[in-house]
Amino acid sequence: DPLFKKYRLKQKQKNQQQSRVDLFFSAHSFNLEPIIKGHIIPNHLLLWGEENSVAKLDTYGYENYKTLKSDGFHIIPNAGHLCSYEKPDEVNALIEAYLISKS
Repeated sequence: DPLFKKYRLKQKQKNQQQSRVDLFFSAHSFNLEPIIKGHIIPNHLLLWGEENSVAKLDTYGYENYKTLKSDGFHIIPNAGHLCSYEKPDEVNALIEAYLISKS
């Protein structure tokens, strides 16, 4: 039945969205190790605001860099948790350089 299939697909999408929301709001720390355990992490660039007061660099930045085995790790000076909004030109230049290095 096409109508039933359409309903099941919408229900599945709704459940996936809710799972993402639940995961986001249930995080009691920024320790990614339990979340990524058993998953293959693709190549990526990790950017961290030097003055990030939400997920502090000394507490979480360096640890997540090691846990994620990031290709690159850049600390954005004079930027907080939203470094891409606070320093868009610097962040964009780092992302562009990273993408060029991978092509």
